[in-house]
Amino acid sequence: MPNGFIYEFQLHSTHGDAYYIGLNGLEFYDEHGEFIGLTEQNIAAYPHSVNSLNSGTDNDNDVRTPDKLIDGENDEIDGTHCWIAPILANVINRIFVIFDRPTSVSMIKIWNYAKTPNRGVREFSLLVDDLLVWTGILDKIDEKQVPFNTILFSDERILTEHEKQSVLENKGSPDNISSQTSNRDQTVDYSQRPTTSVPRNNKRR
Repeated sequence: MPNGFIYEFQLHSTHGDAYYIGLNGLEFYDEHGEFIGLTEQNIAAYPHSVNSLNSGTDNDNDVRTPDKLIDGENDEIDGTHCWIAPILANVINRIFVIFDRPTSVSMIKIWNYAKTPNRGVREFSLLVDDLLVWTGILDKIDEKQVPFNTILFSDERILTEHEKQSVLENKGSPDNISSQTSNRDQTVDYSQRPTTSVPRNNKRR
């Protein structure tokens, strides 16, 4: 079971989109299997969000920012409760969950991006205080429901039984993923990036 200050997700590829990558939600659980409440101060991303493409302009008001990953609204398909960021040349997209003291985590639930499923994460790695602890593949959302995948670090029977339908396999070495990411960057013309927007004034209350 990992223990650390910074849990870093490195997002290596999507389910087909070359320009944007996103997730709907994250939930962390402690060593006892209890939900860990997170706030905006616990979450960060690089690039921050799709707003980084329009920083300082009137178009930097997209609602899909990192804090939406932890707002508990994980099964929305309209884009108002998710995070999305641009894919940039030679940059690995990252999400950081940051604690103010070393924190043990038994389980992480991940909801993939649902508004445009091709933009959901496919291959990813998880590092804890810069040490690789997980490499895996997230399922693509292909229906109106938004199921979650589970990274399970605990061998507690009650957890393994309850989460067995959603548990991800740890793929181990990320070497093949890294090479695929490099090849992707070499073949994409980022000047052809389409626009995407879910403005804040369209956010549902």
